[in-house]
Amino acid sequence: MTTTRLDLPIGGMSCAACASRIEKGLQSLPGVEEAQVNFATEKATLHYDPSVVTLEQICKKVEDLGYQVIREKVTIPIGGMHCASCAANVERALRRVQGVIEAQVNFGTETATVEYFPTQVEITTLRQA
Repeated sequence: MTTTRLDLPIGGMSCAACASRIEKGLQSLPGVEEAQVNFATEKATLHYDPSVVTLEQICKKVEDLGYQVIREKVTIPIGGMHCASCAANVERALRRVQGVIEAQVNFGTETATVEYFPTQVEITTLRQA
C-alpha cells in the first residue's frame, strides 16, 4: 500500500474530546493507515492510500461528525489551450498537486476552478501546474 500524507485544517473543535472523536472517525475509514488530530493546531495529519479513499470521502467524514474542513476555491485564468484535450491535461495536472481536492477546467472560458487546502498548496503552485 502506497500512502500519502495529508495535513488537513479543521475548524469547529472546542476541546480535546472533539479532536479524539475526529481521530477515531478518520481511523475508521478504509484506506486510512494513521490519523492524528491536534486540537491546539486545529489540524489532522493523516497517512492514507488514495487508491482506497479519496480526499472528498475524508472531508465528508469530518463534516459528518459536525466539524468543518477549511478549504478554499479559486478560479485561475488558463491561456494557451487549443482543444478540449488540452483542458483535460491541465485538469489532470492540477488534480495531481498535493492539497488539491477538486479541479475543473473550462476550455470555453479558459479558466480552472480549483478547490484546495490552503495549508497544503499555494496559488502560485496551482498556476504552475
